[in-house]
This record gives sequence, structure tokens and C-alpha cells, in this order.
Amino acid sequence: GRRMTTLLWMQAGACGGDTMSLLCASDPDVGQLFSLAGIDLLWNPSLSTEPVGELHRRVDAILDGRLALDILCIEGSIVTGPAGTGMYDRWRRGVGRHTIIAALAGKARHVVAMGSCAAFG
Repeated sequence: GRRMTTLLWMQAGACGGDTMSLLCASDPDVGQLFSLAGIDLLWNPSLSTEPVGELHRRVDAILDGRLALDILCIEGSIVTGPAGTGMYDRWRRGVGRHTIIAALAGKARHVVAMGSCAAFG
């Protein structure tokens, strides 16, 4: 069979409003929507039930080329401060989230800015 489309949803800039709006969907609900579209949701901070360590493992697998990433959704503004370090929104191990998002964007087939914060923030 055909491989499912993979989607990773990253929140940045302390925004969760677009996810909350998505959760209000009905007929189909968000779970049904992803299923009907053949989307394997690798991670969403509000929908995923795995511990955050699983997100880290999946991100590492994407960056290492062991896991394909079809769609990267970014919710929230990309924080670059202070002084370009991005440390006001840390990822892990002293790395700014903006660095990880840029690396993931380089691996994704499609990158989608979810909402006005991601598009203009």
C-alpha cells in the first residue's frame, strides 16, 4: 500500500490558538479528518498522547533522514531573541526552537504557517 502522509505540528511563540480552533471541528472531527486524508500525525502538543521524549525521537529521526516528513505545520511566531539566539523559546540542549524549525523545514515537502502568528508574528 501507499505510505501515509506524515505531518508534524510544532508550536512556537507560546501559541496554541490554531490547535484549539481545529479541535472545535465536527463532522468530521480532527481525528477523522486526518484519518480520511491518510495523514499520520507524528506530533501535535495538544493531540499527541506520547511523552515529549517521543517528539524528540521523531524530530531526530526526521533530521537524520530515517523518517520522511511530508508536512510541517508551524503554529505561533518564530522567536529569535535575545540577539538572534532564540533562547527565549528553547528547544532542548541549549538550542533555540527556531533552529530546529529551520532544520525541519529543510526536510519537509511542505511547510504551512498556521494562523497569523506564524505567518506574520
